[in-house]
Amino acid sequence: MKTNLMVLVAGDNNLNVEGGIDIEEMMSVPDTGSELTILVQYDERDSGAKRYVIRDGKKESTLRLGEINTGSAETVTEFIRWGIENFKAERNIVVLWNHGGGTKDNMEVAYPNATNSISRAESNPALGNQPSLFSQASRMKQVDALMKAYNLKRGEPTRSLTSAESRSILLDDEAKDFIDNLELKKVFQDVGQKIDIIGFDACLMNMMEVVYQLKDYAKVIVGSEELEPGNGWDYNAFVNYLVDNPDATNEAIAQAIVESYIASYDHEPSFLLTLSALSTEKLTKVASCMNDFAYSILCKEPNLRGNFMNVIDQTQTLNYSFNEKKDYRDLKHFVLLTQEQYKEDNEIFVASKNLLEALDELIFVSQTKNFDNAYGLSVYLPLVPNMSKFAQSIFYELDINIDTPHWLKLFKQIENIDNEANPYLKEEKEVAKPVEVDLFEDEDEYN
Repeated sequence: MKTNLMVLVAGDNNLNVEGGIDIEEMMSVPDTGSELTILVQYDERDSGAKRYVIRDGKKESTLRLGEINTGSAETVTEFIRWGIENFKAERNIVVLWNHGGGTKDNMEVAYPNATNSISRAESNPALGNQPSLFSQASRMKQVDALMKAYNLKRGEPTRSLTSAESRSILLDDEAKDFIDNLELKKVFQDVGQKIDIIGFDACLMNMMEVVYQLKDYAKVIVGSEELEPGNGWDYNAFVNYLVDNPDATNEAIAQAIVESYIASYDHEPSFLLTLSALSTEKLTKVASCMNDFAYSILCKEPNLRGNFMNVIDQTQTLNYSFNEKKDYRDLKHFVLLTQEQYKEDNEIFVASKNLLEALDELIFVSQTKNFDNAYGLSVYLPLVPNMSKFAQSIFYELDINIDTPHWLKLFKQIENIDNEANPYLKEEKEVAKPVEVDLFEDEDEYN
């Protein structure tokens, strides 16, 4: 067998109907040949979970799993292992299908019974719930209003639950659980072998902070900087490509996913769309160049916050168009604007050039619709501090922030959330110590 396509459809939420539609798209190819096996785990709302083996437009076999917790890392890992071990193939493609929230952890996805400070879900061993780093004591008071507003705007569900204020994927309403970015790394770490392509059929997941978590566990990552419409990817075109091109490279398959996704919304001229594919072997170089880029600025700029506010304000934003807090920004566009601002400084200009070249090597295909400056990878870069102290502590645990201390220092200095002055500044100027900002928007929500 050449290829396994494993799709985990987390439909135990308000995208249940769309999950069924996408499975029908996978089944719409009448002859899948001998080189492709489609494996689907579909957790339906109110119906429990099922596993399907799909070939030649039919569900060749169905395994009924009952009620499961798709928001558990162990559940996701077990599905991927099952596919790899029972359906031997040269190539394994894993698609995570659901809502997506990207990086930000300002508020956690909350459920009525999730009040235990060490668990995101009501204790229920049958659902496989495990203790988590994420407290669920706070509730998203605006979630219903935000979803209603966005649904009215586009006339359909969207893959992101709120205004990017949850860092999560694979939400499970029944289990009251989801996968956070620390758990996302654990999912693929525990699989035990590198996946050829990891795809996020979900909103906002192609962020440096997210994909860097998976640099050692995938060869290629496909995802969107922006929201995805409820219909998501074009699985009919995707499956047809795999059937017609069994020997295609991972890069060619990723390009086909990107192109077919954008083309599938030709009938929606106003939609904002992005989809891109990344070569994970280039992520380490990008991180190193990000660190050098940040260091070159830290050494020269005594007024980081003041001089970068305009650059950040001009950088292409991604996420909800009606949300005033647009905190996700295209990384390449940010570097281009920085390079222009400091074009007279050779060290900053060269560091910018190196980072831009590394990003071009990393992002080997990117297509957009109704964007001028979205190049395929975003970062968390807010204009004003709006993370809780709890969220900060989690954000700092991400691999990218551990591996790029100068980038993190630049981030903290620009956002005025750094308690220490910039020690790298080479100019003989007195630099005022940044004012400590109380980042709690509502302190009671985090007690």
